[in-house]
Amino acid sequence: MTAPEKPRHIDDRITGIGTAELIAAFGHPDGVTGLGSLRSWVEKGKNAALWPVTPAEDLTAADLLRTDPPDVTGAGLGRSVRYGFHYLRWLQPAVRAWVATGDESYLRTFEELFTSWVEKREGLVGEWPGLDLVWYSLGTWSRAAFLLPALDSMPPLSDECWGLAMATVIGGARWAYDEHDSFRHGNWQLVSATQLMHAGAVYPQLVEAPQWVERGRERLVEHLDRDFYADGGHYERSPGYHNLCLEATKLAVAVDERYLHTGLAGHPKVAAMREWLRQLTTSAGWAPPLQDSQVVWSEPHRAEDSVLLEESGYAVLRAHDDVRVVVNCGPYVEHELESHSHRAVLDFVMDGWGRPLIWEAGGPPDYDDADYQTWFQAARGHSTVVVDGRDVGADRDVVVETFWQSTEAAVFAGRQKANGVTHRRRLMLVRSDPVYLVVRDTVAGGESYELLLHAPQPWHDWRAGGVRVWIAGAEDFTTSAGRARIPDPAAKTADFALLHTLSVKRTHGDFLTVIVPAAQGNWTFGATGDEIHVEHPHGTDIVTSSGLIRRRVA
Repeated sequence: MTAPEKPRHIDDRITGIGTAELIAAFGHPDGVTGLGSLRSWVEKGKNAALWPVTPAEDLTAADLLRTDPPDVTGAGLGRSVRYGFHYLRWLQPAVRAWVATGDESYLRTFEELFTSWVEKREGLVGEWPGLDLVWYSLGTWSRAAFLLPALDSMPPLSDECWGLAMATVIGGARWAYDEHDSFRHGNWQLVSATQLMHAGAVYPQLVEAPQWVERGRERLVEHLDRDFYADGGHYERSPGYHNLCLEATKLAVAVDERYLHTGLAGHPKVAAMREWLRQLTTSAGWAPPLQDSQVVWSEPHRAEDSVLLEESGYAVLRAHDDVRVVVNCGPYVEHELESHSHRAVLDFVMDGWGRPLIWEAGGPPDYDDADYQTWFQAARGHSTVVVDGRDVGADRDVVVETFWQSTEAAVFAGRQKANGVTHRRRLMLVRSDPVYLVVRDTVAGGESYELLLHAPQPWHDWRAGGVRVWIAGAEDFTTSAGRARIPDPAAKTADFALLHTLSVKRTHGDFLTVIVPAAQGNWTFGATGDEIHVEHPHGTDIVTSSGLIRRRVA
């Protein structure tokens, strides 16, 4: 594995910023002789940070910091979790509690823990080769995003702690400026660039502020031009990481509109990236946890037209009854450290009436999770056909063969080849009442084939909750369970719960599947050659590989 960032460039300009160096960083202002006078001078000419700290509604986390503080070195945490610990978001409850209550004990808690962290941070070593535990892109980005508004929120903070926080912001900006002197794909550089803009705009008195702003904006525009597909999706194809980049871009646009006035908001990708997430969002306000994502909450989106996000590799099939299917038909994408692309393709999720119906494992609790490679990332955690028990490799070649919709149906067909295996999958979502989904899989090149469908409810007699499944020629199935984030629209949360797997195994790769999201009344199914016959309370349908014939009951 190549190093994810440039060779080490950490020196006293970054880690050794004392009072004299702080005064120098601000250009040796007249009359400034120490921290107190420097702070007074800076406060008179600085700008407000974006976005302000929100008051805490619950003080539990802040009280726990006060009574049972963590080891500020992050020792004992997992390989990846320990890096995230040094983003310092664990200190945020103390700041929010101070804003909510004005209780100086929360201010003192922040001072004590932050000062201790500064004293112990240098020399700490992480487990990722070539990646410093503290001074790397996500660390410098996240600490600036936290500390800039936090400093605005804590006027009574001691001069000594103010100086340490300011040195941390300046050191991080200097490191990021040196690190990001040329374009590099991925979310790390994009978010780091937005905080270069932010720091330079909030503290324009800093000698280096203009060059930080210039480089941050230059890198961000390059990412908007080169790191987002034409349909607005982010390079890594993950709703969660797309939203991370979107929120960082929103902040940069707000900084630009308030302080810089360069017209960043007019870049066409700013609107396109918002629209991409909107297309993946349900009427209940969540987007599914695809490609190492969490469930992303945003503005509810209800639409009737299906859409193919061809460049980023997703098809969204929509029925008139608030039922939709999202198909993953995109490439495997590399990443700075480890790819967030899951090792499955032509897999899908299905939702309706604000709840998931056919689901997937999604992203893990953290990247140290024991099941990360074998469940969350693996083909086994997705609704697809697994051949010879293997994952789809990084060499997958996905081709969209068909995408269309009419009043009665929306259709997607695609193929992919990887590991010497060709998989063709065709999905037809019947759009008018009664709504249901027909999936045709044809797979060749292996010895054993397993069709997997996952649902948030247990499977009993081919049903999971209100969802009914019929698979031509299948007399029995087996079940198992893993974990997944299940959205709760009422609470706007997505906690981990059991995800229940239905498995049908065969020695050939042909599967005809019907999934009915709300099977009311009597339904019967049958297959004759290429045709599927569906009898339902409203009549009889004949589904072929090319179309749909509906015969209604008079």
